[in-house]
This record gives sequence, structure tokens and C-alpha cells, in this order.
Amino acid sequence: MKNDFVVVAFYTLETPYEQEVEKLRASLLKIPELKYDIVGLMPSTSWAANTAMKPVFIQDMMRKYPTKDILYIDADAVVHKYPEYFDTFDGDIGAHRLGDKEYLTGTIYIKNNDSAKLFMDAWVKLQAQNPTMRDGTTFHRLIDAYENINFVNTPANYTQIFDLMKDAGEPIIEHFQASRRLIKDVDDKRLENCPEVVQGIRIRRSTDGTFFLPRANAAAEKSLDAKYIRISNELRWYCKAEEAKPLTDLAKYTHCYLVGKGISLDNLTADVFTDKKAAVICVNDSIKKIDTLNLMNDIFAIQQDTSLRNTCLPKNGHIIVSNQACGWYSDIGEKYLYYPDNYILATNDLTVICAIKIMKDLGCMNFTMVSFDACTNNNTNYAKCIGYKSSKCGQPTRFLSHRSKIDHELTRCTVNWITPSPLGQSNVCTPQPLKCNPVKRHDPARVEPSAGCKASPSRPLSRGPFPRDTLLGHLNRWRSS
Repeated sequence: MKNDFVVVAFYTLETPYEQEVEKLRASLLKIPELKYDIVGLMPSTSWAANTAMKPVFIQDMMRKYPTKDILYIDADAVVHKYPEYFDTFDGDIGAHRLGDKEYLTGTIYIKNNDSAKLFMDAWVKLQAQNPTMRDGTTFHRLIDAYENINFVNTPANYTQIFDLMKDAGEPIIEHFQASRRLIKDVDDKRLENCPEVVQGIRIRRSTDGTFFLPRANAAAEKSLDAKYIRISNELRWYCKAEEAKPLTDLAKYTHCYLVGKGISLDNLTADVFTDKKAAVICVNDSIKKIDTLNLMNDIFAIQQDTSLRNTCLPKNGHIIVSNQACGWYSDIGEKYLYYPDNYILATNDLTVICAIKIMKDLGCMNFTMVSFDACTNNNTNYAKCIGYKSSKCGQPTRFLSHRSKIDHELTRCTVNWITPSPLGQSNVCTPQPLKCNPVKRHDPARVEPSAGCKASPSRPLSRGPFPRDTLLGHLNRWRSS
């Protein structure tokens, strides 16, 4: 009887592994009889800590698929053929041991039985006790000392490292060990200005550009507070910006074009931008299209996503970048830097919402939304000029929820939506009211108008934006409603 197993893998979000895992996904799609589950996880404090998530992830998959065995494969691998060896695997745990040296944990087969479950409990515990130790090291220590497990040394070509195991035969599962190329990008590129030790305490680093203390220490906190910017109520800091232009330079714009990545972006022409005095702010990769139009407007690209690295720099414009992604532009002096927490935003909030909040904070209340197709006609595809599909980082249907979030943020603003047609003639889309009913505690006459609509006489428009988006600003906004 053939074993029933599922292939599982994880990758860390907002790191180059988002691109690496697509090769694994593509190879699995070519083998339809394989069932697989690939999961994106938020990164930990370093590359070693990211790899240390492996035992917990495998244990979670065993619980998710209680009737199936688990074939774990690293995200930077490729499956060339159906791994038939595991159809008749009769051990508890299987991995390849390289000679008399280390065990290679890039491919691991785990029987979903009681013995393997106990082993996984022990591995998770040992890894938690040694959070900075590589998972291969903890696996090696445990498997050599563990008695109640039937371990099988699997064939080399099921964990074949592309340049180290050339005598293993034709590879079935081939590993490319992207860590050799990417570890510095993941650990160092955005963290080069972080301190190593403060008051005798070793500083922990995170791939989101922040660094933190492992425990409270008054002297260390005081020292860090003097040199860096602290995240409220946390033992976490980030570097102060160097060579950044002040965002107040953007206060002169009373009208702003925001450009999305919808499929209509391919049809966009310069005649859409009739207001030459308005700022044109491109969401991430949409700058690729705007760069080709030779506009007379001032051009900006805004980037919050760290996984995009330094791909959003305008050819004839400026980059507006969040603090966690600014390391990718460390050699660019002419950049604008913003800190999401200054606007009560999380690092995973929509980039377009960040742009709206920044411009509203500077007094801009007139917005034209260009090529946000999912918001105007429910088309969730990206334009071809973006260079990758909208399914790259998740289900494209997630874009269908963006309209309500944008409308909420554009309350009290003048707003138009433009979706360029294939003929190059712009289709101006009138914003539709949100499909919501006023709750009982509100007076129906005072319900917030949808974005782009005139306020009712019973509720005059604000003369300008609320004070800087702090907790007080949000409290004032709540009181006024």
C-alpha cells in the first residue's frame, strides 16, 4: 500500500525567499499527483532564527494533516520527478546524512505516527532552548541521542545539493542553498547601521529593519533612546534617517494622482494627467509604466514592501520609502522617508493607504486614483508591465476588499477614479457608495458620505485634515463623527 503524503514548505515574507519559493511551486505544479501546501511566514530576527522555525512548522503541518505523512522540502529546492521512494517508506523519520557528517534537513520525511510525534515534540523543545542554532544542528544532536525512533538514511538524490553531490546520480529533489547568496541580504543589508552590543547586552536584529533588546535594561534603553528611534511600548528601535529629504516638501501639492498596478496600467497614456501641477505618486512597481510616459508632473514612487528591494526607484523622480525598506536605498540621498507608526499604521498596511495618509497629513484633499482596477471593475490582474502576476504573494481576490479601505481613508476628500481603456481613452469611474447600513446609534442624516460625494448640509466639511495622525488625531476624528 502506497504511503499518503503531502509536500510542505514555508518561506519568509518580505525577504528574497518570496522569489525563491516560486521555483519550487512551479516544479510541483508539473507533477499533478503531488499534493502540496506552501506557507508564507513572517520572518524572525535573523536567517538562523528563520530556519529555526522548521520544527514548529513541520509539527503544525502534522496537526493540519493528521491522516497524511509529511514530506518537508526547503523553499529553495526544485522537485524534478515524482519522489516514488517515499511511496514505500517504512521508517518514522527519513533524511540524508552526508557521509559521517551532518544530517541534511532540506528534505525530511515524517510518518504521522506516535513515534514521530514524540520526536517532533523533542525537536521543537530543543530548538526553543537554542533559538539561534541552525535546525540541522539541533536535528543532528537529537537524532544521534534519540533511541525510540526508526530513522532511515534516505538516498542522496532526494536531498541533492546542486554543486556538492555530483556523484549522487540524477537528482529527484535538488537544493540550491539560496542562503549562500541571500543571507547577507536577509541579515545585513538593511541592518548595517544597527549596534552590536549596548551596555554589555547583545542586540538582536530583525529583517524588518528594527533591532531589539532581549530583556529590559534601564541603562541600555537610555543609551538606545539617545541615538535611535524607539517603537512605542516595545524594547525595539530603528535607525534615524540619514540623507533623507523632509516630507514637508510635498505640502505644496493640493492635488495628487495615485497610480495602482491594475491591468489597465498597460493602457495608460500621458493625456490622463491633465493637471501638470499635481504630484504623481506610483504604488511600488507602477513606476515602471510612469517612467515611460515623460510626464511634466513631479514623479514619486512609494514603497513599503521590503521584498521589492530597490526595484521602485524612478528614473526621473524621487522615492518615498518606509523606514523598514529604506536600507535598499542607502546609497540614494534624494529620498523621502516615512515611519508607518507615525501614522498609526502597521508594516503590512496597504501602500496606497500610506500614500493617502501622508498626503492628507500634508494638507492634500484632492485625489485621482488611476488603474486601481480591482476597485472599479473587480479585475484583480496586474498589468503586464509590472513583470509578475497578482497571485505572487497571495490570492488576488484580496484586492477586492481594498476599495472599502480606500474609500474610508478618502472620506472628506475630493476623489475621481480613472481606469484607462484599451483605446487609450480614459474611463472616469464615479465612486459608488459603500454597501453598508447605518448602525442604530447613529442619526441616519449624519451618516458619513462616500468618498467623492458632497457632505450633507447637516454635516459641514472639515476645513482641512486632522492634526498629524496620532492617537489624538484619531480621537478627534471619532468625536467629530
